[in-house]
Amino acid sequence: MPLNIPQPTSVVAEAVWANIVRTLTNLSDVRATRIDNLDALISSRLALGGLQSELDARTLTLVKMALLDAAISSRLSKADFDTKMPDARALRIDNLDVLLSSREAEADALTRYTNLMAAKTDIDNLTIPIPFPSAEAKDDVAVITATDTTERTITVALPTGASIVRVALAAFIVIINRSANAQDIDIDVKGRLGAGGWSTFFTQTDVISFPAVDKASGSVVALQDVSALVTAAGSYGFKLTVTLSSANTVRFITQYLLQVTYKMS
Repeated sequence: MPLNIPQPTSVVAEAVWANIVRTLTNLSDVRATRIDNLDALISSRLALGGLQSELDARTLTLVKMALLDAAISSRLSKADFDTKMPDARALRIDNLDVLLSSREAEADALTRYTNLMAAKTDIDNLTIPIPFPSAEAKDDVAVITATDTTERTITVALPTGASIVRVALAAFIVIINRSANAQDIDIDVKGRLGAGGWSTFFTQTDVISFPAVDKASGSVVALQDVSALVTAAGSYGFKLTVTLSSANTVRFITQYLLQVTYKMS
């Protein structure tokens, strides 16, 4: 049998104190602070599965929480926050007083959008007519060779973004026989862009005939599509080329009207 030899009391006390000093030496300030923060019993902590269930109920995950990697101390100071969030911007946020739940249902919003797009198409296809008249011209012709009347200019001005759909020309012509001689009159209506070459848009032989009666008169209205000529804003010139059957004076009073139909593109 082992022999149990009693130890002196001083030896036992010294051994106990040495063990206490060793344990306290291993307890750093950081570790002690963590222990102080354990203000709930360890046994009351949730298991990992329970914690995840609680997070799921709040649509959180451990991954999302891991993304919260900025320390509180990294937040903006009040001065910096005031700079980034001035009163004007804060007011806009205050005006966001409509609950998301008050928004239209998807089906209603889609119907509204469809109607809006249909209205936009109607607006895009809307055509607008606008008239551009010329000044009048008066010419006396007394020769049997083809003779031009005075050119009259029409300036077409359109809004920015307008595109021409079609253009019609109306030539209003009043003809007065200035002698007691019979006349058969041929007429051409011509137009041009700026100082360019002339194009004929209306031509008619014997468009009007007068008996041998002084001051006999008549009128002609020539309507023609001139979309090939008038394609954009600009200045356009118009005139008549007339041919008489006898060398006696005939007066021509002319005026022109462009009816420009456009849409906004």
